This record gives sequence, structure tokens and C-alpha cells, in this order.
Amino acid sequence: MLDDLLTFESIDADLWTRLQRGKAESRHPFHCPAVATFDDHFGVTLRTVVLRRVDAESRLLNFHTDQRSPKFSVLQNDPRIALLFYDTGAKLQIRVHATATLHKTGVIADDAWKNSAPHSRLCYTTPLTPGSTLEHIHDHTPEPTGDGREHFTVVGCQVISIDWLYLKHEGHRRCQLHYTDKPVAGEWLAP
Repeated sequence: MLDDLLTFESIDADLWTRLQRGKAESRHPFHCPAVATFDDHFGVTLRTVVLRRVDAESRLLNFHTDQRSPKFSVLQNDPRIALLFYDTGAKLQIRVHATATLHKTGVIADDAWKNSAPHSRLCYTTPLTPGSTLEHIHDHTPEPTGDGREHFTVVGCQVISIDWLYLKHEGHRRCQLHYTDKPVAGEWLAP
């Protein structure tokens, strides 16, 4: 219960458990976070991704992307990334600040590809670049080319800090957790 979380250590343990559930359960509110990166045209841009891996010990969150997508080149130039998770039922918001690493090849990418569901791999088989202009509404379903592995990338997000906000009627509770040392350091913030 969130009311019982009164220390940075207990908040940290609870939020990483929720993130693990978000990765494992497709209907969990944390399964599809919003991800923010910098954009040359708009300054900041958001999109929704699927949480694919959570490693509490290493403070790492992963999602997958097509290396032809704009977010890939944006993260190559500026690896700063933010993830937003919100659980309406629990009235809990988690804002994650992290540094992204792109894994196009190697063990991390190969294992993620091997463990991806066949239907998840299909989006990487299109010859179209994500975000490219179409002449007609149905132009996005061309015949697949290859197995898609050459376009697949794992985005590893090394968590630097988490802003935790519990919205409760009797008074909101907020803290910021910092992951530079162990045990986790934190500070209470005005909501």
C-alpha cells in the first residue's frame, strides 16, 4: 500500500516491483510508458513504447525501436531520455530520467530479437521508414522484406533519477530518488 511507503528504500523497492509487473503484464498501467526525447523541430517529442526489460539491480529499462525511426537518430545525437509511467488506480506517477544506449548488434540485441514474439517482429520487415509520407491510407502494408533483424534495436535506458509522485486526497507525497550510489539516495519534494 502506498500509504505505508515512508522511506526512500521502501519507495524504491515498490516502484521497481511495479515496473517489473509493467514489463510482465500487458494490461498493467506501466506496460506502455510515454518516452520523451529531444527533437530538432519541436524541442521535445513524446511517443508511447512497450516496456521490454526491467533490471532493478542495474537500474535499467529497455524498449525496442526501428533504427530507421527518428528517435534512433535523435538518441544517437543526444542520449538523454525521460520515461513517464502513470497508474490511474493507484494515483501514482513515476518520471524517469535516464541515459540511452542503442544496441543494434551484439548479445543484448540478439537475445531481445530471439525472445520477441513473431507478431512483434513484423513491424521491422516493412521496406518503409517509420514516419515516411504515404500517398494513400493503405500504402503502409507492403510485402515484407527480410526478417527485419537489420532494423531492430534495443534502447537501454540507464536510470539516473526517478521523480515519484503519489496523489492522495489527504495530501500528495513526492520524492526524487538518485541512483548514483547504493543505497538509493533521495529527497522529499513539494508536490
